[in-house]
Order: sequence, then structure tokens, then C-alpha cells
Amino acid sequence: MAPEPCVNTPSPIPSSPKLNNKRNPTGIFLFHPKIPNHPSARFPGVVVFSEIYQVTGPVARFARQIAGHGYIVAAPSSYHEFTGPEPLAYDAGGTDEGNAYKIRKVRDGKHTIYYF
Repeated sequence: MAPEPCVNTPSPIPSSPKLNNKRNPTGIFLFHPKIPNHPSARFPGVVVFSEIYQVTGPVARFARQIAGHGYIVAAPSSYHEFTGPEPLAYDAGGTDEGNAYKIRKVRDGKHTIYYF
């Protein structure tokens, strides 16, 4: 069966102010199925955590593919404590930056789970 079309937010949606960091708000990229004439349809949810470069084009495509199969997909901006939601560069500098963030990062996905 072919996947259904999906809709995605072009930029992260802010989560609850209580979960936002002082420096940068927590952002969640949201992808969801699109079913014409059923705007109130409900779907199961999936969280997609990205690689060290944050939510890049390949991660967004993967999330859209999952959404096309009938799931709401939340892809959080992993390093909101350190930088904005933009993806890090696929180069030595971006790799070093992402590796440094992942060491300093406190693993906590509560903001995404609370969003659902």
C-alpha cells in the first residue's frame, strides 16, 4: 500500500513554557498524516530522535515517510540548550559541535512526550 500524503511544520513548534530552557525554547518538528475531509482524525504517535546534526533533511524525510503511514511524528530539536533548531553542518565543524553537545546533553525527552 502506498503511503498517504502528510503535512509537516516547516519550523519547530514551541513546547510548554515550563519545559523551555532559559537560553533557547524547546522546539518540536511535527509531521502528521493528511486525510481530506477528516480534520479531527486522531493518530498514534512516534518520537524520532535525530542524529548529532539535529533535524536534517534526511531525518525530516524519514519522519514524513512514517507520517505517511498514519502516525503523528514528533522530532525534537535535540540541542535546544546549546543552539537553535537549525541543523548543524555536515562537515568537520558541525561534527565536532554535535559531538560536544551530545557529551554535555542531559538525555531527557520529557518535553516531546508531554507534547503528545
